[in-house]
Amino acid sequence: MSEWVKKTKVRRKKLDPYKDIILSWLFEHPDMSAAQVLDWLQERYPNLKVAESTVRLYVRELRKEYDIPKKAATVWLLKQGINIVRFLMAIWNGPFMRGEVKLAIFRG
Repeated sequence: MSEWVKKTKVRRKKLDPYKDIILSWLFEHPDMSAAQVLDWLQERYPNLKVAESTVRLYVRELRKEYDIPKKAATVWLLKQGINIVRFLMAIWNGPFMRGEVKLAIFRG
């Protein structure tokens, strides 16, 4: 059992071969979501079979390891004078939940 545990600590991850390109995307677009990373990977590597949850965990680990916070979108909202709580409530209760394309933004 202890040998198996040692092997799991050095096991390669399915996305390790794509680490450099994913890192370059995250450094260039820090507000990029894991879903978008998955989309870009599938566009460039159509034979890659990977679950969204795998990409989400991998991106989370890369952000932590290389200190790439996902805060650009929040900073942009604040710079625009947008009330984040009201903005999120509008998304949750509003157009997106009804399947519409519109988005309500509340300033102040």
